[in-house]
Amino acid sequence: MQISKLPEARPKVVAPPPRIVASAPPPIPGGQKPAQPVVSAAPPQIPPTTSPQEQPPNHSFNWEVFMGTKFLSWLGAVAAFLAVAFFLKYSIDRGLIPPIVRAAMGFVFGAGLVAGGLFAVRKTYPILGHALCAAGIVSLYGVTFACRALYHFPFFGVVPTFALMSLITAAAFTLAVRLRGKFIAILGLLGGFATPAMLSTGVDNPLGLFGYIALLNIGLYSVALHRRWNFLVVLGVIGTVCMQVGWALKFLGDHNTLTAMIVCLVFDALFLAGYCAARRMGRETATHGRGVAAMVFVSLCFALYLGVDTVAAWRPWWLLGFVFLADACAMAVAALDRRAKDSVWLPAVAGIAVFVVLAAWTPVNVNPHSGLLPWALGSYFVFAVLHTAFPLILARVRPELNRAAGGLAAQFFAPLALLLVIMPVLRDPNVHWLVWPAILLIDFVAIICAAMTRSLGSIAASLVLTLATAAVWVCKIPVTMAGIPVPVLLVTGGFAILFFAASLWLGRRIGGAEKMGSGFTLALPALSSLLPFVLVVMMLARITLVDPTPVFGLGLVLTVMTLGLAKLLKNEWLPACALAGVLAICWTWFQDAHKMAVVFDAVRMIGKPPPANAYVGLGWFAGFYAIFAVFPFAFRGCFSNTRGPWLTAAAAGVLFFPLVYWMIKLWWPNDVMGIVPAMFALPALTSLTAVLRYDPPGHPRRMGRLALFGGVTLLFVTLIFPIQFSREWVTIAWALEGAALFWLYTRVPHRALPWAGAALLAVAFVRLALNPAVLGYHVRGDVPVLNWYLYTYGIAIACMFGGAWLLKRAGTQNDFTYVTVKILPALGAVLAFLLLNIEIADFFTAPGSHVLTLEFSGNFARDMSYTIAWALFALALLVAGIWRRQRVSRYAALGLLAIVAVKLVFHDLDKLDTLYRVGALFAVAIVMILASFLYQKYIAPREGGKTSTPPQPPSES
Repeated sequence: MQISKLPEARPKVVAPPPRIVASAPPPIPGGQKPAQPVVSAAPPQIPPTTSPQEQPPNHSFNWEVFMGTKFLSWLGAVAAFLAVAFFLKYSIDRGLIPPIVRAAMGFVFGAGLVAGGLFAVRKTYPILGHALCAAGIVSLYGVTFACRALYHFPFFGVVPTFALMSLITAAAFTLAVRLRGKFIAILGLLGGFATPAMLSTGVDNPLGLFGYIALLNIGLYSVALHRRWNFLVVLGVIGTVCMQVGWALKFLGDHNTLTAMIVCLVFDALFLAGYCAARRMGRETATHGRGVAAMVFVSLCFALYLGVDTVAAWRPWWLLGFVFLADACAMAVAALDRRAKDSVWLPAVAGIAVFVVLAAWTPVNVNPHSGLLPWALGSYFVFAVLHTAFPLILARVRPELNRAAGGLAAQFFAPLALLLVIMPVLRDPNVHWLVWPAILLIDFVAIICAAMTRSLGSIAASLVLTLATAAVWVCKIPVTMAGIPVPVLLVTGGFAILFFAASLWLGRRIGGAEKMGSGFTLALPALSSLLPFVLVVMMLARITLVDPTPVFGLGLVLTVMTLGLAKLLKNEWLPACALAGVLAICWTWFQDAHKMAVVFDAVRMIGKPPPANAYVGLGWFAGFYAIFAVFPFAFRGCFSNTRGPWLTAAAAGVLFFPLVYWMIKLWWPNDVMGIVPAMFALPALTSLTAVLRYDPPGHPRRMGRLALFGGVTLLFVTLIFPIQFSREWVTIAWALEGAALFWLYTRVPHRALPWAGAALLAVAFVRLALNPAVLGYHVRGDVPVLNWYLYTYGIAIACMFGGAWLLKRAGTQNDFTYVTVKILPALGAVLAFLLLNIEIADFFTAPGSHVLTLEFSGNFARDMSYTIAWALFALALLVAGIWRRQRVSRYAALGLLAIVAVKLVFHDLDKLDTLYRVGALFAVAIVMILASFLYQKYIAPREGGKTSTPPQPPSES
């Protein structure tokens, strides 16, 4: 049995012997000892042994075998080739052998090596045979080249030599296939690619050169498929690229650019055909597809070189066609890939490469004078469609692919196309009208992509880039223009309508009412609403408008569309987006109106009325406010259980009020500006009444809306005082507003009302207690004590104590209200103490003084007034603490009495005569005794009689 004929050795699997169950033996008479049962069992198990031929193959690398077989054979082949080479050199140097004999000996030697290799293979020495055949192939290449380049034999012209070397290459491939010799195939490939370089005549012949390279690639691809030697594909790609680069470096010029493009496309198609053949034979691997991808990448690199060349790139029908045909080869590989390894990343990488080519070609060649803008826009659209549609269609046709990855890749290319569109817009001072249809078509591609992928990325980026392009156009409008051009308004409005319609369609198709809180249905309509407003603001910031009607009209259209979209999609926060956009437009225009008002002040004395745009602007402000105020009530059935539209309606009045107020103050100044907040209080009060009427008592949002509109109503009512008056009236308004919010909390127990009321009262306290400027608001009048300090601090004190009382009466209590009820009376007491000192200082200040100064020395009557007033205030504070059972108030009273005693002893007594000193001490003593009496009567029994006299022990008698 020959080892060479044995199949691949595998370890034998020995089945276990059958299990034998012995039955019980029959009983033996006579009490004989039963004999041991004889069981005919299987023969004893012998561990299976394997012969050396049957041992499992050892897959570890054996360096000894490698060095003794392959490496020595390769060295022998190389040595044989070098021996031939050195022999030829020696014979040439000495003139021993004529050239024709040398050539003949070389051919005979090379053929002999090949024959010897074949004989060695037949004698079961394959490694030695491969080495001899490889040495023979190399020898034949060398001798053929020497006949042409060194000896210049007449027979060895270009064509015969080329044919002979091609024959040697074909023979090498044939031997490699028959003998399964990879080394022979590699040498044949190297010799095949080296043949054109060795036989080059310096004359450009692309048809002959690349025709030969194509045939060579066909041969090596055939060998690779037949023997599954995929490394030959990689070597073929490398050799082909080297030949292309070498030819381009030597011969490429403007006259043969088209030839170079055709050559690149032919080899792309050739390797694609090889991939298709491998796929049909069921032998395709990732190497075949990536070989095509490498050739496509080389073609796109060549296109990038041509794109920055202003001479070659002026032929767009050549360059763009070349780019997209090469791109189509990459997509064909992705479509044919059954392993689904290259189907996702290959089109994306090819698309990015195409984008780089177009991005390099555009700024160099597309300008107002080249006339290439239509070609550029068309290529951008084709690029967007091709790379957006292909991954989506492929994912639908082939369900086994990763749809998420394909959808993600498809979302990038419509925005990238819009980036390309922006490039010529930046360079052209007058934007061509063809730009906008191209952008419109690309936007449609993005919308379809968003619908198919159910993702926001593509359309959101396209929206931003579309309006960015329009913004670049706006920045090119001359500043000296008196109005915004109509085309700019039409483009802005048209694209706004497009994206609003897309938001509506996609919202219903993907999100719908049941997902109105999702990111998709919120972010896309919000972007569609806000970005057109941003564009309008840019227009207003660049141009000073005499008549704002066109811009405000466009703002009205955007507002109506946003509110309609909010109603249809049931998106509660879109009205807030519209309000933000409208306010931005109004404030931007108001800045121009303010500048015009400065000029109007100079001619106001002449008696001229305000300009018409003042009336127009004020009317638009009022109209916008009315729209947002009415919207939630007009569609209350749709937004019954939401918060956004109601918050927007309440905030609209607060945010539009400064605009209207300053507008009236600029153009129609008067002495009754307090009527402005009164007018704004009426809509808020109407909204409050509507909520009370239409929302049933059990509605979950009723309390919040009542608190919201009630708070806004109180805000405008309290603003009447500081606006109509000045200075201290601001503080009074804040204090009244805080107390009013506490009152509203007793009617509408919303958790935000106590926080707002406490904040307002805290601000009023800080303004009265920690603001030194309050002492100089007015000149000191002729009547002391009965002054503005009395009603300002008095109202604030009343609001503090009244607010605490209202909070305590409220039915709903929490930790915050509990703490607030304790703090507000303390703040009121502090303000009362400050008022006491201020009134004393005012009494001793001369009429007509501009600043009230609190001094505690230099005036005997004033110093004693402070002392006695402090003592009486402490006594009143103690009485209040005893009555309300507030320990903090009692502690404060005791502390203040201690301060009075210290002041009296160390400050006042030194400046008093004997009689006055006695009177002061007597007054303070009365206060102290009264305080002690009150403590003993009311506090000591309550605390367990701790201050009473301890009982005496009984006497011993």
